[in-house]
Amino acid sequence: MSAIQSSDVATYTEMMLLMGSIDSLTSFSATASAVGTIYADIKKNTAFLSKMIAGNNSQYIQLDPEPNAMSAELADCTFSWGPDSFSVHCPSLSIAAGEFVTVVGRVGSGKSSLMSALCGEMPIISGHGRLCGRIGFVDQKPTVLDATIRENVLVGNEYDEKWFNQVIYACALSRDLEQMENGDQTKVGFGGRCH
Repeated sequence: MSAIQSSDVATYTEMMLLMGSIDSLTSFSATASAVGTIYADIKKNTAFLSKMIAGNNSQYIQLDPEPNAMSAELADCTFSWGPDSFSVHCPSLSIAAGEFVTVVGRVGSGKSSLMSALCGEMPIISGHGRLCGRIGFVDQKPTVLDATIRENVLVGNEYDEKWFNQVIYACALSRDLEQMENGDQTKVGFGGRCH
């Protein structure tokens, strides 16, 4: 057997310190990124809410709950969160009722802003826009309540078994729920916890 040399112990200690430093740097960069995202969200939401509270004269796309031959029409529209903010210009957009449409583009090109505008959340600066009937929109940031699967599907609405089962089927969750001991009463939460 060979004896452990003092240089081996020093090398091991140095390696452990280096590994700890790498973990700390990785955690720091992830935290810094999250803080940046949170800051941007707070800034956007604060500007939006302060305008609403101040009773500003912002205009939004016209929302008409009655179905029409055209689901969405935009004519020379520009949307913006504010005077010093990013804006989205849409020269023309017509979507027929029942038509399936996807919005694609590079990161930061305005896809999410266009969707916010179509949902009546982003102010229209110029042009005319109209949305008829009902739409379904799923944001790219999933929201999971720290609650049961059923409560996450209902989000405060009353339980309707037929509707609930249609949602579970449409989301292809039937098999997953069958495998869970508590079915739709399984608690889920932040960070992917399931109990």
